[in-house]
Amino acid sequence: EQMGLSLAADDLLVEGNARATAVSYDDTLVQEDGRLVGVDLEQLVVSAILYANNPNAPTAALTTGHGERSTDSLSKLLTDNGFTVSSVALNVDGLSQPSLLVIAGPAYDFSDDETALLSAYLSAGGKLMTFLDPGLGDCPNLTALLETWGITPEVNLVFEPAAHVSDTLSSVIPMYASSDINAYFSTHAVYAVLPQSRSLALNQSLALAIDACICHGS
Repeated sequence: EQMGLSLAADDLLVEGNARATAVSYDDTLVQEDGRLVGVDLEQLVVSAILYANNPNAPTAALTTGHGERSTDSLSKLLTDNGFTVSSVALNVDGLSQPSLLVIAGPAYDFSDDETALLSAYLSAGGKLMTFLDPGLGDCPNLTALLETWGITPEVNLVFEPAAHVSDTLSSVIPMYASSDINAYFSTHAVYAVLPQSRSLALNQSLALAIDACICHGS
């Protein structure tokens, strides 16, 4: 507790040169349908060692104040991948320069001042991850910000007639493209399920122009 960590029985404490972190025993157990099928210890411990010894560990800030639906699972996913996770209320805290900014399912729009902060963050090379529910109400400021960066959220609901679960066409199972990022999921038969999805329109020419400007500026 002196390190700001809470350990349960059988948890592992990993202490490095930069910080300390914990690996939950329950997280190491791989279960399917309530049955223990494996132990995922190596990946979690290696990630924890890298995180504990990295003085420049990436940071992820989750926005608050708009009815966001940030979950423990999302925070854990980021933490397991070496991120230091925090929350940020843009209208109160302003905005530093986290490695990743996450907007997780807002229920209502961002203000003009907040979108100005987001725009400045992105212009300075920041990275934004945004989750938008299909049933999200009108959010003109957030939508306009995304459109500025070449992405237009469509007002629709995606159905997949082939890759879905529970006879529900909106519970989409996305197919993994060939990429080093997806290598683990492709070889371990791990599938994501998206209970509700909406489509995005990409302004390819604008996105390429923005990417070129960022590369030129760096």
